[in-house]
Amino acid sequence: MNSISEIVSIMDNSDRKEFIRYLNQKNKRQNVKNISYFKLIETDDKININTIYKNAKNKDAYHALRKRLYDNLIEFMSNRSFEKNTNEINEALRYLVLSRFFLENGLYKTAFKNLGKAEEKAVQLDQFSLLNEIYQTQIQYLHLQSHFKLDERREKLS
Repeated sequence: MNSISEIVSIMDNSDRKEFIRYLNQKNKRQNVKNISYFKLIETDDKININTIYKNAKNKDAYHALRKRLYDNLIEFMSNRSFEKNTNEINEALRYLVLSRFFLENGLYKTAFKNLGKAEEKAVQLDQFSLLNEIYQTQIQYLHLQSHFKLDERREKLS
C-alpha cells in the first residue's frame, strides 16, 4: 500500500467529498486528472489506475500527478486537522482573554472561575504555552485571591 492509499483509507466519506470539492476549487483547467485518479484510488481499482496514462512516455506525467495529489492530500488533511484542533484551543484562549477582561473590570470571582475553565481545557489539550499564560495571570492577580496557593502554582509552572 502506498502513502496516498494509506491517507485515503483513513478518510471518512465526508472528508473524501470535501477533498474532491477542494480539488475542484483548486483546479484551474478542466482536463486535470487528479479527481479521477483520486476516485480510482478510493475504489482501489488498480487495473484502471494504469490506464490514466497509457503511453510509456507519460510515466513522468503519471508521477507528477501522484506527487500533486499527494501534496494536495497533505495540505487538505493538515488544514482539516488544524480546523478541528483549534476550536478547542480557541475555547481555552477565549476563557483566558475573558478572565483578563473581568479582572481588569473588578469581576474577580467570575474571572477566576473562567481561569479555572481555561486551565482545565489547556491541560486536556496539552497546551503548555497557554497554561503558562494562565498561571502567569493567576500569579499577577494573586493578591485578589484569598484561597490561592502559590506553592501549587510554582509546582505546576515547573
